[in-house]
Amino acid sequence: MPFHPISLGIFSKFLGLLLVSATLSSGVSRCDSPPPETDPPAPPATVILVRHAEKGYGEDPHLTPDGRVRANRLMHMLRGIELDAVYSTDFKRCMETAQPTAEDHALDVQLYDPQTLTNFAGRLRRRHAGETVLVVGHSNTTPAIVGLFDQAREYPNILETDYSYLYIVTLPDDAPVKVLELHF
Repeated sequence: MPFHPISLGIFSKFLGLLLVSATLSSGVSRCDSPPPETDPPAPPATVILVRHAEKGYGEDPHLTPDGRVRANRLMHMLRGIELDAVYSTDFKRCMETAQPTAEDHALDVQLYDPQTLTNFAGRLRRRHAGETVLVVGHSNTTPAIVGLFDQAREYPNILETDYSYLYIVTLPDDAPVKVLELHF
């Protein structure tokens, strides 16, 4: 699909409103009673997860030209979102997908180990309350991380030919996890 800045701008604004809405809806409460004596819940973390963009062949391939276009599309989509961290595995295809967005937000790409997803998911929840982070992974690790957050349903592996999945996961402390599954 060719890059179209008008539709991308509209989608980026929609995505921004969606993130704000999800964050606000997790903290809505009634004002008719005095606040409880307990500490308020921590603001939710928002985790945006994508599979790496289109890749070449080989053991650790670079992105293809189409993959570089998709990585730049992701950067433009997330341009209006305040990102606090960008994570990637140490594979070229993931790093090359994450790098344009990280550079656009003046962030370094932080590495995570795809062999320790349970630990990584816990670390995201603990370290990023009230923040928004991007995680770039693989056809199996991306849905696996979503499934670690939302154990109410299954998230199957992404088809090897599909690079379009984008998950937005909101992680409130005091309410169920919310997952929005999109394609870009």
